[in-house]
Amino acid sequence: MTARPLLLVGAGAREALAMVRTHPYEWVPVGALLDDPAMHGRDLDGVPVLGGTDLVYQLPDAALLACDPSVVDRLGLPLNRWVRVR
Repeated sequence: MTARPLLLVGAGAREALAMVRTHPYEWVPVGALLDDPAMHGRDLDGVPVLGGTDLVYQLPDAALLACDPSVVDRLGLPLNRWVRVR
């Protein structure tokens, strides 16, 4: 099984990242999208903060993990773009 690239989206990414890392053969966190401009370009426990959540529209092939459930409705993307990590 090949691990899939995953973007963490929204507030709570640090906590979600810890959970994602318990599944190293399933997911590879490649970036975080946060709406806090002070975080853009920074590092979140080894994962780059690429920019704001609006970047999801420029990354159509990325699997997305909603770290804040409100981003799912706010961004209006098809539900099949979002994944669950258990």
